[in-house]
Amino acid sequence: IGTVGQLCNWGSFIKEEIGTDQNTDSMVIHVATTGSDASGDGSEANPFATIQTAIDSSSDGDSVLVAAGTYVENINFGGKNLKLVGADRETTIIDGNQSGSVVTFRNGEDSTAVLSGFTITNGHACCEGETNCGGGILCYYSSPTIVDVLITGNSATSIGSGIACWDANPRLVNVTISGNGTDEQNNAGIAFLNASPSLVNVLITNNSGGGIECTNNSSPSLENVTITGNSAGFNSYNGGGIYTNNSSVLTLVNCILWDNSPGEIDLFDASVFVSYSDVAGGWEGEGNISVDPFFCEPDSGDYTLAENSPCVGTGENGANMGAYGIGCGDVILSPVLETIQNQTINEDGDLIVDVVATSEIDASMTYYAYSDTSAVSTFMEYQALIITPVENWNGTSTITVYVTDENNLS
Repeated sequence: IGTVGQLCNWGSFIKEEIGTDQNTDSMVIHVATTGSDASGDGSEANPFATIQTAIDSSSDGDSVLVAAGTYVENINFGGKNLKLVGADRETTIIDGNQSGSVVTFRNGEDSTAVLSGFTITNGHACCEGETNCGGGILCYYSSPTIVDVLITGNSATSIGSGIACWDANPRLVNVTISGNGTDEQNNAGIAFLNASPSLVNVLITNNSGGGIECTNNSSPSLENVTITGNSAGFNSYNGGGIYTNNSSVLTLVNCILWDNSPGEIDLFDASVFVSYSDVAGGWEGEGNISVDPFFCEPDSGDYTLAENSPCVGTGENGANMGAYGIGCGDVILSPVLETIQNQTINEDGDLIVDVVATSEIDASMTYYAYSDTSAVSTFMEYQALIITPVENWNGTSTITVYVTDENNLS
């Protein structure tokens, strides 16, 4: 929670800096759905109607403030190092109308070009060259800063259905990349092509085509990133979480990779260095674990951690793993009983069957068994099920076995 709070403070810091621009040579330009490009002048009282008009009217160092609402357009920073800040990412939406990348950085923008406080959606990158990459955001030979942005519902005919970084080194902080890609165009949620971006406190989830595709000598750095629930497509092979190739080198610390299909990481002619992270199935590296991270409500999109999550306080220098901190109390999971196959017993003989159950929280467990006929008795000796029929009995009996833990969950 502390880490997320710091990110929120940084978002406020950006807006405070915008406020001070009024006392410098830089301008503050306003946009609202109630504004007008024809008669507006970009003032708070007389705003522009479209974001692109505000960008075209700005210069390096200016700030564009966008009021809540939905703006159906495809915008291009045009090489300008300005701050584009929405009122709130939940209420300030840029809809690309399936007409190309929603936001484009492709003219050498540096880290002082800032995109903050928006939902980026309904983009579709198509055609040829770099224009078929990055349905939501395209970073091409640029290094902007992207903060507090939701990238969702975008697609691309090539790489990066949500965001593509091509010869680009952007910095992403407190960003969610979720629900991008389609069954027909299932490219990874975020893609790196000869790029060295930095991702901090980023959630990558439920993208068709995998979470991350990393290729062509890319070297991204991921810190406190949660990658979960993504499914690999034809471009991502077995890397539902991460697929990387072509001499790329990824570095992950304090990350969670969990429940990606068909696997977490797939690499070919590449290197992935992971430390202090939770990776399903395990991954070599200092401080790594492979246990259920205990997200609070993942089915509802809540990937904060339960108080008893093994990812709390086990990251580097006692930090948490993943994009978010604690968001709920303890998560208590019921024990899981392994399937017991049908058995055959000789007449007047006994049968012993091993019963196996697992508890994600390492709770103590007790086993019970019942027969549907009085002619067959059952007895549990810890995990050993002993079945004894009466003398000369033959027939079929259904034995029911269940397990309960110390929390009375079964």
